[in-house]
Amino acid sequence: MALSEKVATSKATATVTVKKIVIEALLKGTGAHDNPAIMAEIKNLYDSDHTEATYPVANLQNISEVLHKRLYPHLSRDQAYFEAGRKTFQGFYHKTVVGGIMLAALKVMNPFRLMSIGSKIFDDVGLGQVKSEQLATNKMRASYRNFPTTVHAAAGIWTEAVTSTGAANPRYQIEQVFPSTSTLLQNFDMIYEWDPK
Repeated sequence: MALSEKVATSKATATVTVKKIVIEALLKGTGAHDNPAIMAEIKNLYDSDHTEATYPVANLQNISEVLHKRLYPHLSRDQAYFEAGRKTFQGFYHKTVVGGIMLAALKVMNPFRLMSIGSKIFDDVGLGQVKSEQLATNKMRASYRNFPTTVHAAAGIWTEAVTSTGAANPRYQIEQVFPSTSTLLQNFDMIYEWDPK
């Protein structure tokens, strides 16, 4: 590995954070925020009484693992992350002021417009970069780079979001997974389809 690659990898790993609102949305959406036992268990990762502006991605990932064990023990890891993704969107949209403002017009958006706005939100809160490409009337490719959790969490977020626009029967397919310069981040392409309103 060239020195420039080592420096880039080291820098990426050292600066990987997400904004507080990501963890807040996950905890509020899943109901964990109102569960004293879970909040006590994750206090060293996220203390709701003394919050920080940003958190290491590792904290988000470790909290997600705790939620899998405590809230979704009956689900596979992929299914649990999909469900957590859905609940994260619900928490962001319905239980944070920022989400409510940013997505105020959600019900009149089409999925393509939603993905355009979503890309900006993802980048702003530390969920990496997302670019979308329309493939057909009700089909798109979404390319995620530096996403700090699993492909199934991304699919859960998208599924819940697009359902909120009124689109029916959302479906996804993992098209390709790419190497990443950090073990904390994921790079992948998804194909999303849905039925018209």
